[in-house]
Amino acid sequence: MFDLRKNLYAGKKLKGKFQGCYSLRIGPYRIIYKIYKSQLNILIIRIGPRQGVYK
Repeated sequence: MFDLRKNLYAGKKLKGKFQGCYSLRIGPYRIIYKIYKSQLNILIIRIGPRQGVYK
């Protein structure tokens, strides 16, 4: 399992509809997440296969 606590910015920075979010690839899946550093929180927005997660 990947641990985001070790590197919050490990994912690719996104643009457009998901501006301000990051995408992390775990096998055939993508995790779209947003970092709230001031609150020490990570919000998982979507998890799913690459084909549908960005829609």
